[in-house]
Amino acid sequence: MILSKRLETIISMIPRGARIADVGCDHGFVTIESLKRGIAAEACALDVNRDPLEKAKQNAFLNGVKEKISFYLSDGLKKLPEGKADTVIIAGMGGLLMGRIISDAPVNVKNGVKHYILSPQSELSAFRHLLEENGIAIRDEKIIFDEGKYYPVMFAEPDAAVSCYGSEIEYKFGKAFFEKGNSDYIEYLKHEISADEKLLGISSLPEDRRTEFQKEIEELKKMLAGS
Repeated sequence: MILSKRLETIISMIPRGARIADVGCDHGFVTIESLKRGIAAEACALDVNRDPLEKAKQNAFLNGVKEKISFYLSDGLKKLPEGKADTVIIAGMGGLLMGRIISDAPVNVKNGVKHYILSPQSELSAFRHLLEENGIAIRDEKIIFDEGKYYPVMFAEPDAAVSCYGSEIEYKFGKAFFEKGNSDYIEYLKHEISADEKLLGISSLPEDRRTEFQKEIEELKKMLAGS
């Protein structure tokens, strides 16, 4: 099974011996590979739609790990039994939807979660705010360039006492979790600077928006200088 760079990064963040719950499991690739490689001890695959869940079951059978996976037709974490998983994986969705899934999880399920591995596709600032509101602190984060797009992959843990970010620019683009010389992160910042500069070239851009983009470019260049 050949996985994308993003999925490989997600698997690399799973603690050895974890009992994982993969929310929105799609075809079950992360779940299956983490079991085959001996990283996860057991797993739950959850999806709100029946078709991807059935495909995940078929793939688990073909890869010889079906007996180690419990499958749940579930809206987020709502059908996950208490104590069944200590590591929750949510990837490939918008940030607001992922935030809702975490917020709406039953309290008895949340209490058993020690780790979150998260890869939102959009609304990154709002998502990072939502994590803090739910008492979840990001411990590590990577930017991955995969199949023509940039994706964040985050490792987080429950910790209501920690505030990870000091400014709105950090909520939007991440911060000092990125190791020095991370080529994907450097290219990501350059890409965002270029996108903002193109918007500044629009003659009809309102002045308040122009000022906003100019400030963002300045902040991004500071982040780039420190990377």
